[in-house]
Amino acid sequence: MFRIIVFFLILYLLYLTAKKLIRYFFHIESLEKDKKNDRSDGITELVKCSVCETFISKDLTIKEYKNNELYYLCSKACQEKFKG
Repeated sequence: MFRIIVFFLILYLLYLTAKKLIRYFFHIESLEKDKKNDRSDGITELVKCSVCETFISKDLTIKEYKNNELYYLCSKACQEKFKG
């Protein structure tokens, strides 16, 4: 009986670890956040990245202020180019 309890405990811990690894590597949190922030009609607001000019959901952008003006950036690489 004790072995069965230990077996299921180890199995549950492996499940939790695998779940965290999958969320970490595939960024599921950001996808879930994007789903929560969608408007009820299914349309999200898109903004243009100030560096590479790609369009991205406003909720997922990196925001930078320069000369009291707000700029939207799509990635850390664009953020570094913007600052540089």
